[in-house]
Amino acid sequence: MRNRLMEIQKSEHGAVMVIFAISFAVLLGFMAIAIDGAHTFVERRDSQAAVDVAAIGGALTLIDSNEVPKERARALVNKIFDLAQKNLGDTLDWKNCSDGDRPSQYTVNAGDHFISSIDPEYTQCISWTPDWRQIRVKIPDRSIDTFFAGAIGYGSVQVGAFAEVEAVINGAGGVLPFGILSTGTNGLVCLKTGPQFPEDCDRNETGNFDFLDFRPFGNTAMQTVADCSLSPVTALKHNIAHGVDHDLEAAPPSPTDHQGISNDPAIAKEDVQCSSKAKPIQATRTETGNKQKVILDGFVKGSGIFDGRLTLGSPERQFDYYGTWIDDVGLWHYLNDTGKSLCPDTDTEDEIVACIGANSGTVIFDDKIQYASRIARVPVLHQTEWPSGSKYVSFKRFSFVYVQTLYGGCKNDGTCKLEIEPGASGVKKLTHDDPVAITAIGIPDLVLPVDVRTKFGTPRVTTYALFR
Repeated sequence: MRNRLMEIQKSEHGAVMVIFAISFAVLLGFMAIAIDGAHTFVERRDSQAAVDVAAIGGALTLIDSNEVPKERARALVNKIFDLAQKNLGDTLDWKNCSDGDRPSQYTVNAGDHFISSIDPEYTQCISWTPDWRQIRVKIPDRSIDTFFAGAIGYGSVQVGAFAEVEAVINGAGGVLPFGILSTGTNGLVCLKTGPQFPEDCDRNETGNFDFLDFRPFGNTAMQTVADCSLSPVTALKHNIAHGVDHDLEAAPPSPTDHQGISNDPAIAKEDVQCSSKAKPIQATRTETGNKQKVILDGFVKGSGIFDGRLTLGSPERQFDYYGTWIDDVGLWHYLNDTGKSLCPDTDTEDEIVACIGANSGTVIFDDKIQYASRIARVPVLHQTEWPSGSKYVSFKRFSFVYVQTLYGGCKNDGTCKLEIEPGASGVKKLTHDDPVAITAIGIPDLVLPVDVRTKFGTPRVTTYALFR
């Protein structure tokens, strides 16, 4: 009996050892998985952090960049390479990198601009949308050695990451220093006429349409400094280039006469409020007289630290106007799928005006229109006639417009030597006359997406933010 018990005990000891050995092996396996898994997680997190930094840092090189596409691409790619190398080392194989999961909107990549055999910037893993508003970066896969998984055939694991960034408009300094009379807000509108004006302005009520007098109140985000005594010419150039830098709002419906505004202390006036900046502005004075090069500098050449407004468009769609590359995108380019189906043959000024008029209650434009350098808002005035001399006018509402044609060298018969028109090969008639008149296409609110209507305000600052 005793021998039998001893035999049973020996048998149990052997079973325990077997169970212990199996359990210990399983435990070691779990430990190996945990350690290698944690190591892989850390390396993947490092890759993700590096690609996030590289994507945003590269995208920031595009802000206010006026380089030709190849040089713009080179600056973008080199910045991404530099930032990725600082975080992950110089062993990344960009040239042989592929991005098979790239979404369809990223139709341009570094490989389209550089040649693999001679350009180190060549890669398929840095791509962007044609308008440069979205950028995708995929870090080349890195081989990470394992600590324990090699025992089961996994001596290394592949770690990769990607990031996508998108241009973000934080509001918009989109109000231009022009006014539209309350009787002329539909179709093609004339924002500014000179002593002589193009025949297009005959579509509006005749009159000396001029500038509105806005002064910089000071806005850090827009890089403006408060200066209530800034010269009218400089103020106009700045306001065309970057937009009015402070809040505006509609004024009460009466009085609508110029003298009544002057005598009404309840209406916040630009010149009165400039120094205190206490209220949103409801009225300002008209700015009269011949202002040299205001339109040329504000829209094309630039003013002070501000680039010309029309130089900020996509470099893929620009033309050379005497050494300055400016936007050449017709409004029809921003039609959404609905708009394209409703207006399939819209590629001229007259056709897009007719399309908008026939569909004024339907959203026919894409969100991307908010990034267009030609999109803006202008005050629609309570007044039905433009005053003689500098007098107050008040704001009834604010209308979206798309800056269309800049004219110069106009004659009394309405013909002009200079016409800078988007989508029509840029300059229709090449002369050195400075532009002195402007037309714009009025855009009813309801044809624009809700986000564009509600977010298009002050100030306009382009940044890039991760969205995937």
